Amino acid sequence: MKPSRVRLAVAALLFVCWIGWLAFLAATTTRPVILSRPQFLEAKLYVIATLSAGAGEGKAPAETVKVGEVVWASAAQDRDLKGQQLTVRDLAKCEKQQGWAGPGEYILALTRSGKDYSLAPIPRSPGYAESLGRVYPLNSHTRRELQELLTEFRRQ
Repeated sequence: MKPSRVRLAVAALLFVCWIGWLAFLAATTTRPVILSRPQFLEAKLYVIATLSAGAGEGKAPAETVKVGEVVWASAAQDRDLKGQQLTVRDLAKCEKQQGWAGPGEYILALTRSGKDYSLAPIPRSPGYAESLGRVYPLNSHTRRELQELLTEFRRQ
């Protein structure tokens, strides 16, 4: 066998392995959840909370959440909310497009006006109108991304 044919066979084998690896990655990492940096910059409070389904058909979460962990708070009064029930005004408007995937633990970026809490909105940017804030299901990927945001924003 000629050396050029051996090189061609090795190159073809490497190409097939590379395409197989890319196909594997595409199949296993589709649609990752990415935290919105502008939303977290607008927020005054980051919490991990347990959300339950609201009344009715369960298409939206209930406005009352139980705080499991306060990750970051700009105001001292918000740092001891762990274990408390909060009412988040805009939460009942969340649907699948805003990250709602059913009852469970979520990362919430909140703002506060008086005693009321609401989801921090995603601010306007070129080509993107201001929209209702999002909720993010808690998993190892989103928790790691939240820690990276804290480091990036120097919010420890």
